[in-house]
Amino acid sequence: MSIVVSALVLAALGYAATIDIRLAAVLAAVALALLFMGLVLYHQARHAHLLESLADESAAELESLRQSMAERLDALQRELDGRVAHLADVEQRLLASRAELVDLRRRVAAADAATERLAMATLLPAIAEQAAQVVSGMEWAELWPDLAEAPTVVDMVAWATPIADDPGAAVAS
Repeated sequence: MSIVVSALVLAALGYAATIDIRLAAVLAAVALALLFMGLVLYHQARHAHLLESLADESAAELESLRQSMAERLDALQRELDGRVAHLADVEQRLLASRAELVDLRRRVAAADAATERLAMATLLPAIAEQAAQVVSGMEWAELWPDLAEAPTVVDMVAWATPIADDPGAAVAS
């Protein structure tokens, strides 16, 4: 564009040289004004073009940054979802383990009670029978050589009372 303006200025100067000097000065001033305006318009167009390219680069960079942030956010969301699913699985296994532990404790308590009932039903009569056999063949003096250590009636009543109060003992007899 400035080449065109320069050619016009030179043409105007050449034409002005053929006519009056005042007219030549006016034509030269007009030509210089046109040249100056051409340069100003050229610089403005160049700056506008640079600003447009800078805006395009900034928009592309901003879009790239937005896209990378969205990808990072998606990756973090997937990681968080995975960890939440893992925690939910661990929680389910923990609850199942607790339920299993409660069931095992209940079973152990039931087995202990059944064992105790079985022992009361089978062992006590056997022990009583053996004690009766031992006692029938022995004399009182052989069981307690020192009569001071022999159980009294009060001792025997005290021993019999807890057995009578025990519901397991009633089942055994």
